Amino acid sequence: APSRPLKPVANPKSKADEAHNLYVKAAPYVKRKDFPAAIPMVQSAAELDPDNLKYQLLLAELMATVRNLALQAEEQFFKVLKMAPHHAAATVGLVSLYFKCSRREDTIVWLEKAKKLAPSHPKLTKIAKKLRIPWE
Repeated sequence: APSRPLKPVANPKSKADEAHNLYVKAAPYVKRKDFPAAIPMVQSAAELDPDNLKYQLLLAELMATVRNLALQAEEQFFKVLKMAPHHAAATVGLVSLYFKCSRREDTIVWLEKAKKLAPSHPKLTKIAKKLRIPWE
């Protein structure tokens, strides 16, 4: 589907329209990094339009920024990966989340998977370096 412009639908006629409007409403909060304020809007958008990968991924990424939402973020990344098994951004997000939560074994397992999908991603190379894992 073509990407919609980032402006609200004037007369929302579907759940997808309502979800889009919530996504638009959340955008300024995301932009100024007020992730806790953005999460409920994006979560509602993701619930209204559950097949929208963009909303699902953004929700996971936002949750991953909030320390006490790490478990929900992990579940959300897996939801995205169930929808799109080779999704590079979701895989990188999972690696970052595991690293941030000091889950070394999980970090290493997912780092290997992510390496195949996004070998030159700066976040991955940085994490590999910190864990002293060769990256060639």
